[in-house]
Amino acid sequence: MTYPKLPGLTRDGTLYQNDEMGTVEALLPTGGYPTAHAPAMVELEPGHLVAFMRNREAYRIHRSESFDWGESWGEPKPTPLPNNNSSISAIKLRSGRVAIAYNPTCTPDPHPGKAAWPGLRCPVAVAGLNPHCGENGLFGTEEIQEITPAILAAKAEGINAIGPIPPDSVFSEALGGWYDIVVCMYHDQGHIPLKTVGFVYDREKQAWKAVEGVNVTLGLPIIRTSVDHGTGFALAGKGTSNELSLVNAIDYATRMANGRKN
Repeated sequence: MTYPKLPGLTRDGTLYQNDEMGTVEALLPTGGYPTAHAPAMVELEPGHLVAFMRNREAYRIHRSESFDWGESWGEPKPTPLPNNNSSISAIKLRSGRVAIAYNPTCTPDPHPGKAAWPGLRCPVAVAGLNPHCGENGLFGTEEIQEITPAILAAKAEGINAIGPIPPDSVFSEALGGWYDIVVCMYHDQGHIPLKTVGFVYDREKQAWKAVEGVNVTLGLPIIRTSVDHGTGFALAGKGTSNELSLVNAIDYATRMANGRKN
């Protein structure tokens, strides 16, 4: 079995892939340790790999090492670094030191073997751009080069932001009350989940049962809200249009105006 080199995140580092499994994660012993998963791998020295993993118990970042080019791995062990079951990015610097980007929150009451959320308020969730947030650069480096620095800058300004969070899970978490809002990377990433929840079509009646959603434009000196659907020219004059999104838009504009007064 061989492990061909793949482009790494550092100028002199490399990642390794299993020929048979076709995935970096297959190299790690996460199958026997269900609380540690989604590794971010770095090559410290030739053949010496280290993987930092998120923790389903939402307590500590776990670490595992390999000294044989990824042929075998040690049992993932918890580090002192907190983890709230969110993604981790790691990179080897020119100095040889390893830099890790992570969310510094964790549950105060971990339960071994049980997935958990810390219950700490994280109002602003930031979605990743690439699948699995890029898998530590394997599928794209925007999370490392652009999104994570932006989150850190927001935190420095006092904004309680968390991320980047894989876009295939962040919206279900938000729907479950984990966050107040989700910052999306592009138009359809945000509109697809919003309209999946807010736009409900009645198959039997062949009509829209609900068309809910509000478009809010930020950064203006005035409050601006609108419906979250198109103009619907095909429905004009038929008396079948749904007013819910317009009602929602007016309601939100009123609430925002009242918030300004307060």
